[in-house]
Amino acid sequence: MRVFASLLAFVTSAVLLTGQAQTSQMKFEKTVPDSVLYMMPNFQDGRVTFNNGDFSTGRFNICTLDQTLRYLDANGDAMVLADGASVERVNIGGTLFYHFKDLYIKSVDMAGEIILGVNRKMIINDAKRGAYGSESQTTNITQVNRVDDAANGIVYSFSGDVKYKMQERPYLVLKNKVYEASKGSLNKCFPDKKDFIKTYLKEHKVHWNNVEEIKALFDLLKK
Repeated sequence: MRVFASLLAFVTSAVLLTGQAQTSQMKFEKTVPDSVLYMMPNFQDGRVTFNNGDFSTGRFNICTLDQTLRYLDANGDAMVLADGASVERVNIGGTLFYHFKDLYIKSVDMAGEIILGVNRKMIINDAKRGAYGSESQTTNITQVNRVDDAANGIVYSFSGDVKYKMQERPYLVLKNKVYEASKGSLNKCFPDKKDFIKTYLKEHKVHWNNVEEIKALFDLLKK
């Protein structure tokens, strides 16, 4: 077992999100409501399980912007977990999240041992990289010059307003393994319902990145 205090050994590589260390990303985050910036409404008691089976406890939340797991230190400051890449899953206030490809997948429904999960991510619109949709779907944040997207290895630079939107994507989890929603992953999770899945997909147009459409099919499969 890792005691949570052992995380202090990683302070040199952790990022202080409050106080004097004010990067552009930190300034940007201060302009965003916590209900948007974080996956949970507040930092809550939780337990992190690492890939090697060790675990730590503390008060956690997950940032939607860079998909980092954050915890409160002894002073109540929010810190980024330094060895986040080694996280397998985290339970925050009774809600389970799986770590998958630098994303955190929230468990939202279950069918036996099969879990329907959703990732929620803040997407930054950078005109140099192309727009993601109409402006009616965006929210503007002014006077931000730089935003770091650590999960994707991208630095967004702006001379004017920052526009962002919230993106949700569905996933399936089976025996702690996470799969992107697809016909193949559904067949893997529900091998005895392959015929039903085939028929359903012939009769319904399913967009694999649409949470509501995948949830509707999942509800039928779990009956």
